[in-house]
Amino acid sequence: YGVCQELRKESDIPIIMLTALGDVADRITGLELGADDYVVKPFSPKELEARIRSVLRRIDKNGASGIPSSGVIQIASIRIDTNKRQVYKGDERIRLTGMEFSLLELLVSRSGEPFSRSEILQEV
Repeated sequence: YGVCQELRKESDIPIIMLTALGDVADRITGLELGADDYVVKPFSPKELEARIRSVLRRIDKNGASGIPSSGVIQIASIRIDTNKRQVYKGDERIRLTGMEFSLLELLVSRSGEPFSRSEILQEV
């Protein structure tokens, strides 16, 4: 629950909770904390795939990219400003080339999504 709350403070990234806690109260809590879906173990892998596709379809329709509307992503002491294309660790600016920043932005905005080498080259 804590991880979900922290993620929701910083991002609209899709969250599917996968847990053994199956009581109605637990499901309601998970969804109210910001989860997009809640799957209780044991589950069918095919059902999980369908739920993932459903959440991703909803996200694609809304145009969400995993980047907050402010354009600033904070991960621990790392701050990524997608509007200014700058990265900071604490107060120190980390200098990246345009290509390096584009790659970082792609990986952060679509966190958890697998990419082939050719997909990365095409996107960046």
